[in-house]
Amino acid sequence: MPSLFNRIDQTMKMRMEEVGLASFVLEAPASKVLRSDGRVLSAVYRSRNGGPGVRIKGIYDTVLALEDGGFALVDLKTTASSPKLIYTYYKQLHAYAFALEQAETPEQVVAPIKRLGLIAFEPLRFTSREDGSAALVGKNTWLEVPRDDQPFFAFLDSVVELLAADEPPPSGRFCQLCQYLERMQ
Repeated sequence: MPSLFNRIDQTMKMRMEEVGLASFVLEAPASKVLRSDGRVLSAVYRSRNGGPGVRIKGIYDTVLALEDGGFALVDLKTTASSPKLIYTYYKQLHAYAFALEQAETPEQVVAPIKRLGLIAFEPLRFTSREDGSAALVGKNTWLEVPRDDQPFFAFLDSVVELLAADEPPPSGRFCQLCQYLERMQ
């Protein structure tokens, strides 16, 4: 299944480059594709509370050059649109925004990133023709992810503190990783 989602992702990116995002996703910002599937490595982030420095490394989906100036960072998802997606991908998009604005090398810097968003493609029906061709037909939804760096940096500071601790924290009843590790024993 993952290769199918990758294929949907790639064809959406090609369409974005051909006609622009706003032409097939309602409420999406007027823009042009700047980069897709880019790798980024941030400069060292130092926690406000001390501790070791950390870097953010990853592969982002798409950076858009906004018509009104600045940039937008967009992640593509094949799923039903839901406000829950904003919460689920909030940290990921903020991490990539930080890494792009504070990239290790000047060539990678993209700034300012003014908007963060998700494009949710929800397949609703399958169509086919007698010649064997077929298509998934669905709806594209723009979900704006509010750019608010303070909660993200507070989270990042807590990660740095955790990494700097002499002992790992005790497992928690609601920790998904802890539950997974216990099931594996």
